[in-house]
Amino acid sequence: MTPTWGDGSGDRSEKDASKITTYPPGTVHFDCDLRAIQVSCGFHHSVVLMENGDVYTFGYGQHGQLGHGDVNSRGCPTLVQALPGPSTQVSAGSNHTAVLLMDGQVFTFGSFS
Repeated sequence: MTPTWGDGSGDRSEKDASKITTYPPGTVHFDCDLRAIQVSCGFHHSVVLMENGDVYTFGYGQHGQLGHGDVNSRGCPTLVQALPGPSTQVSAGSNHTAVLLMDGQVFTFGSFS
């Protein structure tokens, strides 16, 4: 479990802060018994590195920044299966994600990747 917080609304067109509902920190559940060792957040997506080198992403996916080969959004953490090996570091930009593998390869997905 990884605590998170935010309004969960994705891309809001409403900019008036008085009309935005906020929520207290919550918990993200993963379908595994591994610990998260790194988390990085973009504008509307998050990427989580697990202790075994697996990478999970979730959030808004319109630019392909979740790394699942599509532009679908994901409300729950989803394993990035396209990576050819275990990872050691992750970084989320505004609409892109970068992943460093243990063998030194770097993979990027999303805008300008």
